[in-house]
Amino acid sequence: MKIIESGKYFFTKAFDFKSRVSRSEYWWGYLIGFPIVFFALFPILVAILPQQIGTLVSWLISIPLISLMVRRLHDLNKSGWRVVLGVIPIIGNIIILIWMCRRGTPGSNSYGEDTLPPNIKLNP
Repeated sequence: MKIIESGKYFFTKAFDFKSRVSRSEYWWGYLIGFPIVFFALFPILVAILPQQIGTLVSWLISIPLISLMVRRLHDLNKSGWRVVLGVIPIIGNIIILIWMCRRGTPGSNSYGEDTLPPNIKLNP
């Protein structure tokens, strides 16, 4: 059931860069979205389209993954612009990975309400 919900949120919130997403939603969404985007859509588009258009389209189909990462950063009360650290080889990707594994800000933050239900208590 969690997999179906995550897949649904991945596609329905593909262009949402303002809200928050919990760790589990992020990882389930990435588990669903990454293979669909890069192993199903990308090879088909590269084979069909000319190189310049294929490159543009590949960036467009990456938007839902970028949106998911931005919303995860918002859950940590960090600016979504920090996603550009991923272009720094090795170090930037390690920093992003560490952030994606951290617990989100409990309660409200500057990007919205907590994504976890209030009855779930987590140890710090």
